[in-house]
Amino acid sequence: MASPDLKPPPKGDLVTYSRRARPRVPKDQLGPRKVREVYFVRARTLGLIKIGVSDFAAERISKLGLSSPDHLDLLGVVLCPNGGQLEGDLHCRFAAQRSHGEWYFPSEALLDYIRDNAHAPRARAAAPPAPNEWDDLVS
Repeated sequence: MASPDLKPPPKGDLVTYSRRARPRVPKDQLGPRKVREVYFVRARTLGLIKIGVSDFAAERISKLGLSSPDHLDLLGVVLCPNGGQLEGDLHCRFAAQRSHGEWYFPSEALLDYIRDNAHAPRARAAAPPAPNEWDDLVS
């Protein structure tokens, strides 16, 4: 039986966990937007197409391939500063062809969109080569 001295704390004293609204920054004060890649990847055996977004699609696909039982082929990417928004729009646009998650059946409309809008992914800029100490010794 609970002690009569114990009372629940007043509501104002309870700790609540909620998402705080972040202050909005005016658009004219925002820095340059990061360009992202909305990518289209096909599972070879199943034929399903994944619509995803990444900073560098080729790297993302190679990581996806490590956990996939099927071989994955990158069909192309669409570069855009609002990659997440475009990805969401495409998920809505092709919702009738959704198999599961971000995977879609290859409809003519989806294949036409990829054919008309996608291109090869960007290559990540290579890191500058480290100075070769041997060259310093020889010269």
